[in-house]
Amino acid sequence: MYFTRMPYLRVLGIPLFALTLCAAPRFIKPAPFSVVTGDRVRLEVDIDTLKADSVVFYYRMAETKNFNTFNAQSSPFLRIGPVAVPPYEFAWDCHGIPDQYLKQKWLMAVIFLQGSGTDTVFPESSRPLFFDRNQEYKTIALNVPYLKKNIRIDGVLDEWRQLAPVLTLSTDNLISLWSFWNETGLYFASMVHDRHLTAISPRLPLSEEFEGSATRIIPLWYDDNIELCFDRVHDRNVYRDTGDCEIIISVDSTQGNVFDYQNGQVYIWGTGVRKAVQILGTVNNYSDRDSGYTVELFIPWTELRMPIPRNNDTIGFDFFNGNWEREDGKCIRTTWSGVSIAANDFPSEWGNLVFVRNHNRPCMLVLLICAGIVLFAFIVILRKVRSAPKMHPIGDPLDAVLLHIKENLGNADLRIEDAARIIAVNKGKFSILFNQKTGMTFPQYLNTERITLAQCLLSGTEKSITEISMEAGYNSLEHFSTVFKKAVGTTPSDYRKKEKSLS
Repeated sequence: MYFTRMPYLRVLGIPLFALTLCAAPRFIKPAPFSVVTGDRVRLEVDIDTLKADSVVFYYRMAETKNFNTFNAQSSPFLRIGPVAVPPYEFAWDCHGIPDQYLKQKWLMAVIFLQGSGTDTVFPESSRPLFFDRNQEYKTIALNVPYLKKNIRIDGVLDEWRQLAPVLTLSTDNLISLWSFWNETGLYFASMVHDRHLTAISPRLPLSEEFEGSATRIIPLWYDDNIELCFDRVHDRNVYRDTGDCEIIISVDSTQGNVFDYQNGQVYIWGTGVRKAVQILGTVNNYSDRDSGYTVELFIPWTELRMPIPRNNDTIGFDFFNGNWEREDGKCIRTTWSGVSIAANDFPSEWGNLVFVRNHNRPCMLVLLICAGIVLFAFIVILRKVRSAPKMHPIGDPLDAVLLHIKENLGNADLRIEDAARIIAVNKGKFSILFNQKTGMTFPQYLNTERITLAQCLLSGTEKSITEISMEAGYNSLEHFSTVFKKAVGTTPSDYRKKEKSLS
């Protein structure tokens, strides 16, 4: 309710205070911009030399973006309670006050002095408060790798395909975000799959909105957009201050700046920031089906107003996606950290961005230790080899050749070239090695093995001499008989008769 005893409040719309030579009352508790995390708040005021019958505390919910231009018509004054005697303290049970969205709902505690039947209002003693009973310090983190490369900022993501995304969001849109850093700055790329692309107009840049332009505007966050927030000093404040910054990029490439809610300042990005948007469809055409849009962004360290990070340095970070749905006229906003949209301006509830250098690479000390171990093992093995007695090599490659000959005696086309190919040497080198191994040339050894096989078949089987000659690798019976007689001293038939008579 408005004060019934002060009708001028309803007329002028702002609380006026009486002209007085007395010193204004001074809040002792709570401090300005205090964060209320419980259901009771201690209010205390020092009225100095003022004469008063009592102090009455009031509050109202204020809609404001700048506390220097408080909108007194935002809501009526509501009574908290009176204090009649010093010290002027009051324990306020505020469990019914909801948590606020930083840019819209703020609690203002205002002091009224009652004396001589007249209320004296001192609005300059107001204390902006903020209720946040669901604070949550996030442990989630994005590990951003160091890459010694620069990427052309043109909206085309071909150069990013070799990198794995640092995060993927799957909500109303499917979103992939890539990032890396180096000595020059911080790089980002985002692919947003969106079936309907929207950029609402008219509007002004975000900085002009907070400067109080009278032009009717629609903020950038009602467009299809991406938004990146940085808590550069990583102080996890409940509300943004000069240590926090944000950049928002609309689907039509409009760039927004960030407002410092505590000090009423606008963080303006400089010309060093480079961005590019590629539209994969048509904006504001709902008769077709779009694929989405890509965003590339480069922010120099000088624009972030922070030094070049070291390995594992961490700052606060959050990533937002805005998706305007024409069907229901709403903008669906999704956060990486999972913080509710009503609290997405609170760095205390963002996630973390970790700058990782030499990711998945062993440190130099580990490399030196490993190299030393390998070198020591090599020296020990070398000494053992040199001191060991000389031995014939195990697993002579020519053994494989001899086995191949034995298994292919029936092949009349078996040649020395085939045998040489087994140990990967030429014919001349093979002949030398083979003679050293067997004491015979290749044809002599082959012929000896074939005659030995024929002798076994003649004495141990009833096969015909023709079959035996073929099985021993001779295509001609006449040639087989000639070679056999020359080697054994008798014909194959006489050899069989002799062997049977002996048995």
